[in-house]
Amino acid sequence: MHASYLKQNFDGILSYLKLFRDLLELAKKGDTSYQSWLDAYILRTQENLELRTQASYLQRFSPDYDYNRKIVLEAELSDLRYLYRYGIYVGQHDRAMADFISQYDGVELQKSQLTS
Repeated sequence: MHASYLKQNFDGILSYLKLFRDLLELAKKGDTSYQSWLDAYILRTQENLELRTQASYLQRFSPDYDYNRKIVLEAELSDLRYLYRYGIYVGQHDRAMADFISQYDGVELQKSQLTS
């Protein structure tokens, strides 16, 4: 994982680490009830929700946060391993679309980018 990704997603990563710690503490206490674990999950996923939503918008639309765009621009598109650099699940349809794009003529892609 790249340092810039970690810096941009610090709050989300911290939230997951807190959730892990909470669930670990529940397990150590012997509390394995579904409701306890669900409550811990809800608490951590809704913590700082508004801040994380605003950060998500900023990352999508601000040129300062171009980590995702750089992945595609700098990747060798014929090698689909670049898809896994996003840090999210890559399904069959994602791989099929990436394969289609990798076989597409670069000049045509450039033309379509300029017209849209």
